[in-house]
Amino acid sequence: MVLSSYCFSQIKVAANDAPASVKNTADFQCNGNNDQYEINLALKQGKTVELSSGTFRCNETITGTNNVFKGQGMNTKIISTAERAIKLGGSAGSKLAVNGTISAGATILSVSGDLKISVGDIFLISSDDLYCGLRGYYLNGEGAVVKSVNGNTITVESPIKLDYKDDPKILTYNLEDNVGVENFELVVENNTAIAIYTEYATNVFYKNVRLIDPTENCWQGFRISHVYGFEYTDLYAEGILHGKSDANPHGYGFYISGAENGIIKNCKGYNNKHSFELSGYQEVPVTRNIRIENCEVDSDWKAAYSTHGAASDIDWINCTATNATGGFLIRSDHNRIINPRVECSGYNSAFFIGEFSQQGGNWNDYDGIGGDDLSIENAIVIGGGNTNCFFEFRDPIRNMEVVGGTFTGAKNGVMIFYGMECSNFKIRDAYFNIKDLKKIFEMDPKSGKPVLEMTFENIDLCEGGDNLDLIESPTEVDLEIRGVYWECD
Repeated sequence: MVLSSYCFSQIKVAANDAPASVKNTADFQCNGNNDQYEINLALKQGKTVELSSGTFRCNETITGTNNVFKGQGMNTKIISTAERAIKLGGSAGSKLAVNGTISAGATILSVSGDLKISVGDIFLISSDDLYCGLRGYYLNGEGAVVKSVNGNTITVESPIKLDYKDDPKILTYNLEDNVGVENFELVVENNTAIAIYTEYATNVFYKNVRLIDPTENCWQGFRISHVYGFEYTDLYAEGILHGKSDANPHGYGFYISGAENGIIKNCKGYNNKHSFELSGYQEVPVTRNIRIENCEVDSDWKAAYSTHGAASDIDWINCTATNATGGFLIRSDHNRIINPRVECSGYNSAFFIGEFSQQGGNWNDYDGIGGDDLSIENAIVIGGGNTNCFFEFRDPIRNMEVVGGTFTGAKNGVMIFYGMECSNFKIRDAYFNIKDLKKIFEMDPKSGKPVLEMTFENIDLCEGGDNLDLIESPTEVDLEIRGVYWECD
């Protein structure tokens, strides 16, 4: 290591194979072995750390706090064998009990304990209630901004969105601001955890980073949690398949686990389990107000785009999935899927809504909300999975609309529905190729006798015989049909 000076606003770190002229002007020089040592020293000196072109070899975590960490584009390569390759951000603060319960719409709450919080601070509200109900470890949580403090009473800037009844609490943060990585390639080898991880931060960005795991052991690629405001731009994730040897590998290229207000655009995933996974986990903010735009996925093992519990208000715009085992796996509420393209060749449906309950395992024990306030607009679907269909529902449907789009190549049917409820479900202005199908819409809720409320308007069911039943269902159907066409030119 060579150190020329301290306390610069921008610190330069040279790779062992960088040109001599670059090394001579660098603040730190690496020797090609345990290069995280020099990089971590640089991260302690100032906010921005700039890597030279060349290759950096690291076997322990690169760790920073309030840093911007960048390279020279794909001419900068980091090869890491650490369990966590890069970690940035702040830390958790204290956890304090809330006096009483909190109702949605409240702006004032009282806490117990030593309250160290100031006007403008962000803190987390959480409780042991289930937000989505999908699994017990997805807990309620939302960020709140302090408007004023009077003793142990906090007034927040905006009304609280959710109800908190079971052991409500607040968690304070030591947040870092303007944290990010950009312009390099990261290769993780024998990594069993996380490639790039930022937590407890605001205004986070990941830009122009290429991530590859040739060993297919990494669990999470680009991860954030406890983050308020973020942007993912021009990222690539490949081979994130932790547990590939298992029948059901895990591995998420872009893993958003507890973040509010973000955009993901022009990102690509290849050969991951789910390239995009949005969720919350334990005591983190519900992932909400996220826009995923112009993203592409190829050859994922499961659905390309996934939401789990504790996610809400997600817009998917112009996203594509090719060579897909599944397209969209939606297990949270308030999703809008606009102009998707799914070329589905594997087992799962192009749109799979919900999953079988993990808490009890009974068909009458659904508690997911994937079918709540769901909109799919102008989809282009080619194939519906080898054994499934365009749509499969395992959550109740409440206020769902499919508008426009063309659907071709299903092997089984247009739709199969296992949920306990179907209310206010509309399909309109869409084209379905039903060639070789034995059934079109199958409703089989398995439990109870719910009324299935559905509306079909201006639907083309083409290249099939008009003797097919529109709906096959063991339960009562409240069906309104307007302009369903069987003969298509």
